[in-house]
Amino acid sequence: MTLGALAVLVLVGLGARAVFWSDGPAGEDISDIATSASSTSTPTLRLECLQAECGKVLVRVPGGDILQNRTMHDGEQIDYYEPRLDVVLDDSGSVNVEVNGVPRTDGKAGQRQVFQVRRDT
Repeated sequence: MTLGALAVLVLVGLGARAVFWSDGPAGEDISDIATSASSTSTPTLRLECLQAECGKVLVRVPGGDILQNRTMHDGEQIDYYEPRLDVVLDDSGSVNVEVNGVPRTDGKAGQRQVFQVRRDT
């Protein structure tokens, strides 16, 4: 093995170690950052299941990532902080929905709803 190849292997190993054993930005625990962000601001969207099973819930960033595509269960609550979201509720009467901290009250049992939410600025 040449000296150059050995140097590359050492650098790759150090880089991998830095990625996998990092404590996050500036040595902070990443879970602390997420907790402080969520405790100081109102979520763009908050969903809470009000029944034993609330049907399928789809939440995605428009034109991008799917954040949730599954059935929610009793008492489960999920907050989203993205600036824009597309939402599909299979049973809108079984899910409590808040948009920017304001309850959305137009859901009816068994009714499918499709809507978009935007973050207040």
